[in-house]
This record gives sequence, C-alpha cells and structure tokens, in this order.
Amino acid sequence: MDLVEQIRQEGWQAGRQEERHQNTANFKAMGVSLDIIHQATGLSLEEISQLEISDTTKGTLH
Repeated sequence: MDLVEQIRQEGWQAGRQEERHQNTANFKAMGVSLDIIHQATGLSLEEISQLEISDTTKGTLH
C-alpha cells in the first residue's frame, strides 16, 4: 500500500468512527438501550457508556 492509499484508508476509518459516534448520539437521545446501540453500531458497551451527549439537537459527543 502506498502512502496516498494509506492516508485515504486512515481518513475513511476516521470517518466511519465519527459516523458510529453520531449514530450513538442519536440513539441515546431517542432513549434506545445500550444493548441495541451496541448491536447497531458495533461499538463496545464501554465505548457507548463513555460517550456523553453534549447537545442532543446536534448529536455532538464528548
């Protein structure tokens, strides 16, 4: 894998992680259980529990 492809892959992975966090924020704001969020996002229960919703209207996480 060349440097450009490596950078592209890392960017894609970072984007996917951000998408999972956004989905988690949305699910938490809707009152979805941690088990369902885990199944839907693939994040661990520990990761989900550690994410705090700072603004439920925007789904921003800390």
